Amino acid sequence: MLPSLLELALGATVNSFESKPFDVASCLNKELASNLLSLLPTDIDVEVTSKFIENDDYWKRACKELVPKASNIREEHGMSHKRMFFELMVHKILLDATSGDKISTENIIEKIKPFADHIHTLRLRSVAHNFPIDAIASNLPNLTKLDLKYRLPLHKSFQRFPGLKNVIELSPFLINVALKDCDINDKDLGILLDGVDCSLLHLDLSHNKITYNGVASMKALLDSSASTLVTLDVSGNKIGNEGATELGKILEL
Repeated sequence: MLPSLLELALGATVNSFESKPFDVASCLNKELASNLLSLLPTDIDVEVTSKFIENDDYWKRACKELVPKASNIREEHGMSHKRMFFELMVHKILLDATSGDKISTENIIEKIKPFADHIHTLRLRSVAHNFPIDAIASNLPNLTKLDLKYRLPLHKSFQRFPGLKNVIELSPFLINVALKDCDINDKDLGILLDGVDCSLLHLDLSHNKITYNGVASMKALLDSSASTLVTLDVSGNKIGNEGATELGKILEL
């Protein structure tokens, strides 16, 4: 059976979409747009798809092909499959880039540049001590949440590369930072929070090695007139009842 003219037209459009892209939703009726999007491959250049495709079903399919088990975690990505796809992709790019001893910051930035605007959450595990977090984050203009787990004791990271503090201070929309189980001690905490003037709403420092001596650094942050902190998670540390009481009094104000 010969294909219909419509099938031929759709096939031609699919084949030429990467070189001649267009806004599918605004140029075609709903039925035609749905048919075309179901035929478009998900390996089209992301510089094209990020600009011209908004359809959630397309991005759901792209997510499944990128990470087969990713369909159950859309709520972690603003309930948007498009955002989810690009946040999963940047995670994959960063993991690949940091698998060796040398990290090419320029190469990473070049790869994520086409879809940087879609990255709101950056979540990484086993982060190397020399990972250029500030250089990467400075190219993510809409970054709102940073969730890191360092590979080495964090104090070594700060001695070698103080980028995390720069991210907290300079990312305009960053409101949520999680540094759970990062081996942070009192000295590390002092370096991280010293002089920080930011608009964080949530800070997770749980399950680290912070003692009562580190409470002073957290109090300084909470006492700051510029502080907007709403939640501070220090569970799993050894700040003691006295330290918890001191922090609790400030948070109640």
